[in-house]
Amino acid sequence: MEKFLWRATKELFRSARMYSRIAQPLYSFLISPVGFSLSLVSLHEKYQRRDVLEYHWEPGKLPRQLIVAQWEMTSRHLNRHTMIGGAGL
Repeated sequence: MEKFLWRATKELFRSARMYSRIAQPLYSFLISPVGFSLSLVSLHEKYQRRDVLEYHWEPGKLPRQLIVAQWEMTSRHLNRHTMIGGAGL
């Protein structure tokens, strides 16, 4: 079986966010075993754009956010140090 490893990019982020807006799941994740593209990192770190993670809003509740994280292949867990979004987790 061939392994397909990809880097989380702004394009993949946009697609996952649009899907989340339509489907409105309780939790939405974009997980990459390789890491994040520089453009995606700068959007969150340099420009502090946390609002772009939001995909569903209800009055009186915290907005639901797309959670972006890196998957650690060796430990088979999410790397919580690289996680963007998901403040309620």
